[in-house]
Amino acid sequence: MQDVSGSTVTVETIDGASLEGAMVEAVGPEVGRTAESSPANRLRALIAETEARGAPMVSSQSLQRRLFEIYDAASAVPEALALVQHNLGLTLDRTWYNSAEIEALADQIEWLLDRELEVVPDTVEDGLAEPSAADLDVIAGLEGVDQ
Repeated sequence: MQDVSGSTVTVETIDGASLEGAMVEAVGPEVGRTAESSPANRLRALIAETEARGAPMVSSQSLQRRLFEIYDAASAVPEALALVQHNLGLTLDRTWYNSAEIEALADQIEWLLDRELEVVPDTVEDGLAEPSAADLDVIAGLEGVDQ
């Protein structure tokens, strides 16, 4: 049996019976994120998948599914989890999303998760990390995004 990633999954019950044909979901701990499997890139892949089908916009159901797929990874950072939960709520009132909205959401999640992984050695007097110029650019870009 193959899962959605193309990996072969073999499942047997305790008595040795095969579960071929049954829906089996292989779930494992997230050991490390590769560039292709990062939560942000999984959202960006949704844009490519939609365009490959010839659809002009991403359906809210597709976005909802993808947000649930990245939910665990986002839960590592409270702000990223809050963003995912907020957007899950928004999908209930909308039907379609354009690619720019998905890309902006992916950028926000990527920034939040990357900031959590970053170790900043320099601190300012009040103990908070000094934002870099790149961080300030991202923040400025996010302030103009309508959520």
